[in-house]
Amino acid sequence: MHNVFISYARADVASAEAVAEALRAEGYVVWRDDELPAHRPYSDVIEERLRASRAVVVLWSPDAIKSQWVRAEADLARAMGTLVQGSLDGSTPPLPFNQIQCADLREWPARRDLAGWQKILASVSELVRSPDEPIEPDRASHGPSIAVAAPVREKPLLLVEPLSVSPATGTDGIEHGFREAIVSALGQHPTLSVTGDTAGTNNAATPSHDCDADYVLGGALQRSGKRMRLSFRLTDCRSRNQLWAERYDADQDNLFDDQDHIALAVGGAVEAVVKNAEIERASRVPVEQLAMHQTYLRALGAQRSQDRAGYEAALAMFEAVIVREPRHRHALSNAALCHYNLHLSGWWDDEEKTRAAGTDHALRSLQLSDSDAYSAGLCALVLGQFDHPIDVSISLIDRLIGLNPALAVLWHWSGMLRLLQGEADRAEENFGRCIALDPRTSIRPIVLAGMGGARMLQGKHDQAIAVLQESIRLRGQTPLSRVFLAACHGLMGETDKARAMRATSEAIAPVERFRFPFRDADHRAMFERGLRISTPDTSGADGSAGSPHAAETTVQGSGNL
Repeated sequence: MHNVFISYARADVASAEAVAEALRAEGYVVWRDDELPAHRPYSDVIEERLRASRAVVVLWSPDAIKSQWVRAEADLARAMGTLVQGSLDGSTPPLPFNQIQCADLREWPARRDLAGWQKILASVSELVRSPDEPIEPDRASHGPSIAVAAPVREKPLLLVEPLSVSPATGTDGIEHGFREAIVSALGQHPTLSVTGDTAGTNNAATPSHDCDADYVLGGALQRSGKRMRLSFRLTDCRSRNQLWAERYDADQDNLFDDQDHIALAVGGAVEAVVKNAEIERASRVPVEQLAMHQTYLRALGAQRSQDRAGYEAALAMFEAVIVREPRHRHALSNAALCHYNLHLSGWWDDEEKTRAAGTDHALRSLQLSDSDAYSAGLCALVLGQFDHPIDVSISLIDRLIGLNPALAVLWHWSGMLRLLQGEADRAEENFGRCIALDPRTSIRPIVLAGMGGARMLQGKHDQAIAVLQESIRLRGQTPLSRVFLAACHGLMGETDKARAMRATSEAIAPVERFRFPFRDADHRAMFERGLRISTPDTSGADGSAGSPHAAETTVQGSGNL
């Protein structure tokens, strides 16, 4: 793997060659665009190499300042915390790069002891070295680092190794097909950078400081007649710990279907494990040392509590990221999701302000990209909740699923939108698909709540109650599960159970503030009828299901119901 990327203008190719050779002499593996392969789009290769590099050396000059490519490469490096800058002729870098120290290389390479070059070496050394490796004393004396923060990739880099095969197996290249399918499935996950380039990378079984990837997925294929067994293992290159292992069986007579099924299963499992590892790692970083991406990861972790305090803490961190990087579409979409959950659960102080803020964040994120599966999918969900045309949200989510069928959470968001639209059967199916793709998903309680709501509307009340109770068992602070369960008991005529469940929900958030804007009139009426029965009896006289006035207040208070 290359650990240093050189960005430069074409007119400065001689200087770029000199810098590359000097860094190679220092022992670094360097990449610049003279190594572009002939068979791949150069923009894809450049982005892949940029994201895989631990240090990106940008050589500024008047031509580089005018180059959109150099600016784009520098911008991505700045976002990842891997930017190292040098000025070939004393040119000041353009905004916003002039806010970051830039080494003066005007007398280099004639003077190899130039202070500016020594600063380049010091920064590259600090960025490329393993986090566990001490800084070399001779490099530490070269001066301050040019980077503004510790190197943190925007996305963790995952290397997928070739499957090992016994010489006696005779697979006819089947192992290559499985690997390509897995690389493709993993590439659908926007939280990962995935590569199959094993050059310069050690085997996952014995990862070392030379392993430039953050995680390595290795595996083996065994064969007996037409039966095949594939085993996989995921290793953290920094801790050398094995994080996940699984095995799958396939049949040659059903090769392509099994290949697709296994690739989707591996992709979903590995993405979830890597995300959990990255969030946990960010949680150990002192607050004052958090890089922007680590702040974003810590916010994702706060969201997982699925309670008011967690959403509000996450929202504050996402807003902090947005202040530093207004075009961070994932921070924008997740901030919108926080507003969505606060609104749905009744955890708001000013409802219109919450709706407006959620809508604004979602629209800003969509303006940046309507094809990023994660951010665009979140925005579709949020806008569907906030009364935008739901058919537009469903159309967007369907397109994203067509492009990214392995991303489990898309199926959940689709299920919620179908539930709002009145398609209970389709909603239940999509919730089930989400859990099948990622059985250990951190949002399982919310997925089960949606599934329970779908079954309630289908009239499957016993089944609805079972999954809603499981949702509450997993995450008791989720109002959605409790309100749906209260309504379900009400529809079954179980007045005492309905009122008891409503009472527990009121302890978390006022039920009259609950917002789930069913678009289907029959479904809305069914839900209101069940929830009305859960209303406490304020008459105290005839044992009825509560005063009509109290029931009416609950329905009207729901606003969008």
